[in-house]
Amino acid sequence: MIGARVIAIILILLFPLPGYCEYLFFESDTATDIRGWHPESRNRCYFPGDEDADHLAAKLFKNILSYIQKDAEYSEALMKTAVTTGIAFCIENRADGSRGYYDYRYNIIAVRESLGFYQKVAIVLHELRHVEQVNRGFRQTLEYSMNEMTRMTYAVEADVQAFSVLFAWRMKKKGLPDLWHTLLTFKHYADIAKSFEQEMARSDDDMRAIKQAFIQWYDSAWRKKNYRTGCCMGYLDMLDETNLIESYELLPQDFFDELCVLPDGRNYGCQFTNVIKQES
Repeated sequence: MIGARVIAIILILLFPLPGYCEYLFFESDTATDIRGWHPESRNRCYFPGDEDADHLAAKLFKNILSYIQKDAEYSEALMKTAVTTGIAFCIENRADGSRGYYDYRYNIIAVRESLGFYQKVAIVLHELRHVEQVNRGFRQTLEYSMNEMTRMTYAVEADVQAFSVLFAWRMKKKGLPDLWHTLLTFKHYADIAKSFEQEMARSDDDMRAIKQAFIQWYDSAWRKKNYRTGCCMGYLDMLDETNLIESYELLPQDFFDELCVLPDGRNYGCQFTNVIKQES
């Protein structure tokens, strides 16, 4: 997927389906036509607001986005960013080992066709938070060292998982528990939801709970190993494509200050955690 004219970084997983999803960042000299993503993209992709579309993808994503928008406060910012940036929501039917992905080159969020409805909701929610992160400047670059980009990868993934858990918890409190129960079925990630739930039982403080969920992400050697592998593969591909040498620059000390700002404006303070400061 990485051509000579494309600077690419692969975040998350080129690993089997037990992984959560694949996260593709691409920067290209020219805009890339969505038709290059899939020969059937016209019927497999839906753009929010296209009310005339009535194919399978349109029906599916209208239902998914309608479900997410039941939390009006938290979904508004996510959807505003998606619409402003022209994100297309697509159904993926090709085998690539992931449940879904955000491809920055084609500006799409894709979900695996074979997944259940609430699994698809979880992936779309996950990737919408990534889209928001990218638009706030949290994206891969060769300006900093590979270790620092790995550290950023860990942080953005920890935030996305923690955010998804908080969102699902809020839905559960609204009498819509299906997304929450679905997160508890994801192998290698259920511990994050459980950590959130345990902190809520102790303190009934959602800011403490989401911060604990963020910290919990780092507790898995499996997650860190796989995400580091994916990040480093992408970073090295970028170096190869550009014929540049690795930078040894460190991220600015305030780089993560705004990473964990929630749609309601609250910042749960992940930048102050010890885990985010650790070398990868």
